[in-house]
Amino acid sequence: MATTYPVPQAPTVSSTGTRHLTPDSILTTAQVRSRWGRAPRANADGVDEATGLLRVSRGAWVSVALWESLPPWARSLARHYAVDKTSPQPPVFCLASAALLWRLPVLKVPPKPQVTSGNGGGRRRTARPVVGKVWLWLRSLGGGVFAAL
Repeated sequence: MATTYPVPQAPTVSSTGTRHLTPDSILTTAQVRSRWGRAPRANADGVDEATGLLRVSRGAWVSVALWESLPPWARSLARHYAVDKTSPQPPVFCLASAALLWRLPVLKVPPKPQVTSGNGGGRRRTARPVVGKVWLWLRSLGGGVFAAL
């Protein structure tokens, strides 16, 4: 019999008024520049001490206090939001990353966002758009399960 795992839900504003992660919690470098009047500069730990922001990925920042309060799966979700906000074209998330964003149960939180390039790996110089269904392969204790989204 397969074990079911709870589906992680995105944090929301709690009744105690604590701050939680939303896509708007991630700031781009341009947003930081407009709010603080200068581009953020990360130290060796990835923190801009003048603004209290942590670099989540290239060109994406989040409050250090918020980051430290997040569980590992929510930190991974923040990295996914960061990729989405900083990509020049909308990214196509795949594998465990797609499952995480669809709030499907995953056995292991992806350490980095998994994104397809849209390029079939051939000799094309421009990425072709991904058309059709996105297929996820989810591992469970009983074997593989395919889900079309």
